Amino acid sequence: MIKIKKINNTPVNSNCYVITNSISNKCIIIDPGSEDNKDLLAYLTKKSLNPSWVILTHEHFDHCLGVNHLNKLYNLELICSEGTSQFISDPGLNFSAYWDEIQSFGISMKPRIVKDAEIVICDQIFLSCITTPGYSPGSICFSIDNHIFIVDTLLWLQYKTICKN
Repeated sequence: MIKIKKINNTPVNSNCYVITNSISNKCIIIDPGSEDNKDLLAYLTKKSLNPSWVILTHEHFDHCLGVNHLNKLYNLELICSEGTSQFISDPGLNFSAYWDEIQSFGISMKPRIVKDAEIVICDQIFLSCITTPGYSPGSICFSIDNHIFIVDTLLWLQYKTICKN
């Protein structure tokens, strides 16, 4: 049984998700966008969870700001698209260089690159990858069971629809 917990990122209001199953205390984190990960770490501690994977839906800083901090604590496997992997190490390309409220950063972890329609298995959780370039070069969605994580791709689809009319 899959359980999903949504946690709000700061300083930019975006969402982070923690995916768990009933088999183990391992978990998947999607888009940790808070530098200190305070709320995320409190939840992981409360539930005795051990993150093993971080998935990035795209390269923007408000979705990956917490990756470096989490990796120091847990030694994670990073999963993302080819496009995201090309941008996360550069503060200009992940846009952290342009946000005054944070220290600009890059992610130096070597990610596992996923492709469209690829199935990734994380502790008996099956994730289906769907590349969705358009919002950003590295945008990717994931489906898990009957859930789909589309994150900022929805904003792009709404914008694209409005601009056509």
